[in-house]
Amino acid sequence: MGNYKYYYSSKSALSITNQADALNIDVYLNPTADFIQLPSELQINKILITNIEGKIVFWQQNNFTDNRINVQHLPNNLYFLKIIDKDGKSGTIQIVKR
Repeated sequence: MGNYKYYYSSKSALSITNQADALNIDVYLNPTADFIQLPSELQINKILITNIEGKIVFWQQNNFTDNRINVQHLPNNLYFLKIIDKDGKSGTIQIVKR
């Protein structure tokens, strides 16, 4: 699987894609076994990770020191990572925990 991109938008409905987005923001390592690295220039306000059933399995707000998300505690599965920045813009990306 390649690196997935997310579209950065002020609207809440976003699509998941492998195509480059306008801001060219990458999320690494995907798939991952331990950590997801977010771009350092992104000013994050909130992060939500939901499983394929829509249940929130991880939530963090206003406490981002290294732009890294620890996903070691999650079972191997497909998840959706939603990032909301300080301006209220959001993006969603599919991540695979293996």
